[in-house]
Amino acid sequence: MELVFGWMPFALLGAVLVGFAIYLIVSRGRRRRGDTTVLPAAHVERLFALPEYRRAYRRGRVLFSALLAVTLFALGGLAIVAGRPVTTSVVKTETANRDIVLCLDVSGSMLGDDAEVLEQFRTIAKGFNGERISLVIWNASAVQVFPLTDDYSYVDEQLETVADAAAEADRTGQYPDTNQGYFDLLSGTLLGSGSSLIGDGLASCVLRFDNEDKQRSRTVLLATDNELYGEPLVSLDEASKFAQERKVRVYALTPSFLGISTPEKQELEQEAEATGGKLFGLDDATAADEIVKRVLADQASKLEGTPRLVINDEPGVALVLGILAVWLIAFIGWRMRT
Repeated sequence: MELVFGWMPFALLGAVLVGFAIYLIVSRGRRRRGDTTVLPAAHVERLFALPEYRRAYRRGRVLFSALLAVTLFALGGLAIVAGRPVTTSVVKTETANRDIVLCLDVSGSMLGDDAEVLEQFRTIAKGFNGERISLVIWNASAVQVFPLTDDYSYVDEQLETVADAAAEADRTGQYPDTNQGYFDLLSGTLLGSGSSLIGDGLASCVLRFDNEDKQRSRTVLLATDNELYGEPLVSLDEASKFAQERKVRVYALTPSFLGISTPEKQELEQEAEATGGKLFGLDDATAADEIVKRVLADQASKLEGTPRLVINDEPGVALVLGILAVWLIAFIGWRMRT
């Protein structure tokens, strides 16, 4: 432990000594001039000889000595507190070295499930701490809603906004006018022919990772029903191989209406597992926790941050003793008066 203001106790000690010196000077001056508040008394020796007086005198001296000692103790404690006692330590921080792209199919066949998927994304995002997260939506083309960021309040706000818009669209069949920004984003997913081009969507999500030259853990959470309408530039198999080349692991989320075993679900499961990932059903209550657990356990890669000095104030003991001493001073003063 050390004092930030190491000079403070000495300054307070100096102030006490100066005050005591002034008191002595003033007292001597009064004695020389004759203190008019003191009156002479005769035959005081008889008073001094009384046992009651002698006991009271001794008791007064003991209380005064105690008062002086406790006052000095209190001043010492408060002087230490004023000097700001602290403990210092050097902390080596670790930064999560993982990037996760949330990859959402916003085609018509997914309209009834997008809101639920986005709520699942919110739950998954809350399980991370320090990882960078991005959201990409796609249909015939892909649009990035927000880039990779570790600002989790912003991530949750954006996911909630998009989820609310998707839920409103599912209820009314159209996106609300109050969410024009998201409507504009959706318009960007309609560039080109076809719909629900899964391979193009996955490949676009894989391309959203930056810092290709750095050793980072990369994961895509692909939410789609895998119902293709049109001719994609990249097939799902090609997009899966592209993800493997980029060392990107793909976890797939499918809506419950796909059933236990359909060709679409089997294909999606096969391609996800080819990247080292897995397929989960949207109706699986453990999906969010399982995905978070797999990302954190299987892709644990951290960067060592810059060491930083941590200063912790430690006024505790000195402050408590100082406060107790002040209370004791008040008690002794009361006893002296009585």
